[in-house]
Amino acid sequence: MKIRKIVTKTDLQNKDKKMKTWLTVFIVVIMAASTAGFALNFNSDSNGQTRTYNGTKFTITDQGWQPKGYDIYTSYLPQDVENVSLSGNFVASDFSAKAYLISPPYLQNDVLEFLKYLPLQNLQQACLIEDENVSYCSNVPIKSCADASSQSAIIIIKEGNQSSVNYNGYCLEITSNSGDMTKAADRALFKAYGIM
Repeated sequence: MKIRKIVTKTDLQNKDKKMKTWLTVFIVVIMAASTAGFALNFNSDSNGQTRTYNGTKFTITDQGWQPKGYDIYTSYLPQDVENVSLSGNFVASDFSAKAYLISPPYLQNDVLEFLKYLPLQNLQQACLIEDENVSYCSNVPIKSCADASSQSAIIIIKEGNQSSVNYNGYCLEITSNSGDMTKAADRALFKAYGIM
């Protein structure tokens, strides 16, 4: 027959103290871990999707990718549009006055994202001389890059085999096949805001 050890009141108090100490440590660790997790995800969206490009942090939102510090949204990240060639140097403020948009109507939806983030005072539809007999050009002015100035920029959107963005003297030309037009427009937006 085995004799049970006699447990004193002091032993019970010490056991109770150890249990409370371990429970306190456990609760503190859980609280610290949850606080740290919250702090690390505080600046992320609900999905936690962020990317960085040349020091600029991008967060995905319901409206698209937003670069930190900018009030713009894009469909693509800069690394997605690096293959779109770009020539010329421009900034968003180059389009702070009136502008003429030269584009077939079926391509305009692809560049609306780009156009709404330019500080345009007025945007008017126009056509190139070679399109003056096309039905959608019947009641709009005929313009070309030669008409571009700081008071009336020209934005030309057209289809082509290769995606490119070209700027020369307040005339911006965005060219792409219809499937990649949004990529080319985002490339122009990143240039206009100095992100790329």
